[in-house]
Amino acid sequence: MNKASANIRFYKNENGPVIGVTVRPVIEKDGLYFRDLTGDGRLAPYKDWRNTPAVRAASLAAELSADEKIGMLFVNSWKMGIYQEDRTKVDESGLLNEEIVEQDESIFNVEKTYGTTYTLKEMGIRHFILRQNPGPGELADWINQLNMVAEGTGHALPVMVLSNSRNEHGEIVFGMNDAAGVFAAWPGTLGIAAAVRGSGPELIDSFAECIRREWDAVGMKKGYMYMADVMTDPRWQRSYGTFGEDPGLVCTIMERLIPGIQGSSRGVTRDGVAVTIKHFPGGGARENGFDPHYVQGQWNVYQTEDSLRTY
Repeated sequence: MNKASANIRFYKNENGPVIGVTVRPVIEKDGLYFRDLTGDGRLAPYKDWRNTPAVRAASLAAELSADEKIGMLFVNSWKMGIYQEDRTKVDESGLLNEEIVEQDESIFNVEKTYGTTYTLKEMGIRHFILRQNPGPGELADWINQLNMVAEGTGHALPVMVLSNSRNEHGEIVFGMNDAAGVFAAWPGTLGIAAAVRGSGPELIDSFAECIRREWDAVGMKKGYMYMADVMTDPRWQRSYGTFGEDPGLVCTIMERLIPGIQGSSRGVTRDGVAVTIKHFPGGGARENGFDPHYVQGQWNVYQTEDSLRTY
């Protein structure tokens, strides 16, 4: 299999979008081009870019099989083929990891994982968490390759690659920031909070714009970042990933950061990146500073009246 970049074909619509396909054909109608997402030659409403997103989404949802819908519910950490030492366990492009792991262990669970192509085609999974640290070109190639495989399956549902933050702090820490030194590096979140307190919240606009442009450029369209948790216990291992102990400052930062990354205050734009912030309200430090991701942190202790409401 060649790289997706070698297979893509572009079609320019006059007064309309430029569309691209790799393995699926196009439909020509009324002098216009449309991606034939199922390869059956039928211009269904969801294939017609002239329709509104709401009309297209409703049309597509009505046609999806139960298996396709179930696959969309899952997200899992995933590895790139370029880091696979055993080159017999990658696809022909060298980009996709095809290793089968009988017991893949993480802090969350133990599971069996299959190769990338099987996972996309047979399991229908479309959401993957990247925790590795490739260069921008390698990342774009990998995401394109994932989507080329997905394009040849079912209704060609695209792949969404997710990540923790990648634009601040120099140390890579699992579950908080997954990369360093590749994208533009800003101070850690506590440093950003200190700068905002000193120079004003406008700094967040530049920070968010930097993230949005870099992530969009490589095709990474979803991040679960940043932490709206308030630092309430210095023993908490995630303290450094917060914006500090002032709830008002955290709110001010989030009010600018989320729309800045997503592209607007009304939701995600075409060149925006979807954001899920962390964690649940009151989901910060637990008893003795333990973290709620682990069994030791299962107990919430509120030492003073209204402390949950306050923080």
